[in-house]
Amino acid sequence: KVINVINGKTDTLLEIAVLPLDSYAKPDIEANYQGRLLARQSGFLDPVNYRNHFVTILGTIQGEQPGFINKVPYNFLEVNMQGIQVWHLREVVNTTYNLWDYGYGAFWPEPGWGAPYYTNAVSQVTPELVK
Repeated sequence: KVINVINGKTDTLLEIAVLPLDSYAKPDIEANYQGRLLARQSGFLDPVNYRNHFVTILGTIQGEQPGFINKVPYNFLEVNMQGIQVWHLREVVNTTYNLWDYGYGAFWPEPGWGAPYYTNAVSQVTPELVK
């Protein structure tokens, strides 16, 4: 997840909080963060397109760069970025229904068996990353 975007005269640094990737190279948003890195890209990157977004980057490791996280010294892994995929977070609503009630039954006055109706509906909202 991009925490900060730092634009310089000739390049841009993205401060990224690192998450493990799944088999589709998407960040696993349910996992714990595993550290921070600085990704360097030549040219200008508009912060509004990257800050607070989940990303997958491709690049070469250049070493470490000392810095700070909230006034605490930290050694950032530095990467020269060659490619980036920005992921967008959306919420998916999954609803399941329990179809067990089929109306009044045979011993109730006409019209006899009723149509099934839904009872005990359960909805769950899950976050999902998409391109």
